[in-house]
Amino acid sequence: MQMNYLITSLQENEKFKEVVENVNEKISPIAISGLNDVGAVQIETAINQFGKKPICIITYNEIQAKKIYENVKYFTENVVLF
Repeated sequence: MQMNYLITSLQENEKFKEVVENVNEKISPIAISGLNDVGAVQIETAINQFGKKPICIITYNEIQAKKIYENVKYFTENVVLF
């Protein structure tokens, strides 16, 4: 699966680089807000791709979890729904 152009272009954004560096250095918590559902999934997928760290997304119900799962699955096959 080819990586999304928006995800690859994030690697040149200074703020995004800072977030990935914080992930790699295990600096937490990291909060990103103000994004729509798909935008959040793209950021999470990019952090996972460039940060080389697994990501756990916790949400408020099973319906939302399935929606997030399907959105993430669009960008990567490396996703599991619990």
